[in-house]
Amino acid sequence: MSEHHFDDCEEFESSLEKMQENAENLGGGSDVSLSDLLSNSFLAEHSRFASLEEFTEASGLDFGSSQSFDAIDPVVLDSFVQENSSFANWQEMINEAVLCYLGEKLFDGV
Repeated sequence: MSEHHFDDCEEFESSLEKMQENAENLGGGSDVSLSDLLSNSFLAEHSRFASLEEFTEASGLDFGSSQSFDAIDPVVLDSFVQENSSFANWQEMINEAVLCYLGEKLFDGV
């Protein structure tokens, strides 16, 4: 996340209002897709892949549906993540992706 500098109180207040609006929009309870979480920029920074398509193709695992994803052996997925990213396992990768996603959405337009 980038640092924000404010020249005056009005600018600071406006930024807080925008962040509040962004937070309210995040609270809508909508689902976030895997491609939104594991964006190209996230994967390029944290793995040896430039896209989710490259990541899934290289893994040889079926991410096509929730049923096929649920059938993936977690040990195999964790091993792939550990070997091809800066994370120790899938859960660690997803946790960081969620934090990055939320940060981007919260500070959008600020």
